Amino acid sequence: MCGVEFHEDVDESTGEITHGGRFIFMGNKDLLERYQLYDHQHSKKVSKPMRFEPVLEDIALYMTELLDMQSEGLLKENLCFLWDSIGTLNGFKSAISKTTNNMWNAGSMKVFQAIVNFRIPTSRREDSEFTNTFICVQKIWYDSMNMKIKHSCGEFMFFNSRLIVHLGGIISHGTAKLKATALGNEFQYGTECKINCEKNHVNGIEKKGKIASTPHGYWNPDELDDYKKEHRDFIHENLNVEYGADISYSTEEGEKSGEDFEA
Repeated sequence: MCGVEFHEDVDESTGEITHGGRFIFMGNKDLLERYQLYDHQHSKKVSKPMRFEPVLEDIALYMTELLDMQSEGLLKENLCFLWDSIGTLNGFKSAISKTTNNMWNAGSMKVFQAIVNFRIPTSRREDSEFTNTFICVQKIWYDSMNMKIKHSCGEFMFFNSRLIVHLGGIISHGTAKLKATALGNEFQYGTECKINCEKNHVNGIEKKGKIASTPHGYWNPDELDDYKKEHRDFIHENLNVEYGADISYSTEEGEKSGEDFEA
């Protein structure tokens, strides 16, 4: 759904469905299996596991390995890294200490220094053979005492990112469910939320408004009538009604924030 090229493979003996194509998926379990014997503190492999959870440093190391393969000519194509999301993993020091220390986790983010400040930006120069991109989701929280937004795992990515877009509300979630109803059947076909360009070092344009997230991409909420017409088969199918049935649409508002600032 996010646009990667893929194909489904079905095991005829078991019926199991797997996916292949021009993408690499690394889940938490995959990271742990690959780097569980790696000591990030001393940059070496060890003989027995020091931890039983993936860590932030695993992600940076795997990204570095792929970028190195590209530089060495073993991976001859552009790379786009999608990370969902910062704040779900501990850093190495927290993991081996069997605790969660926010300061240690924030310090672990510095392993991305070369990636976000050199390797990704350099690849976007006109004289670079390949163009690489790094997109990540970072959880945020509101510091009510200082009236500031804070980022999980620290402010490293905030200060080093070229483009930051905030989705949702600053105090409450700031979202609304988009629903269709027919013959007593109800189906949520999307979510509407606030959106704000908080930082833009690409072209300097900053805007705020609302956006609708659907199974068929992002839509301007003012153009949802066009969406309903274009994907009416999809909506009818999920409502389990025939095309002749009358469908009503509604927007179920979530809790609204009194703040003007979207996050």
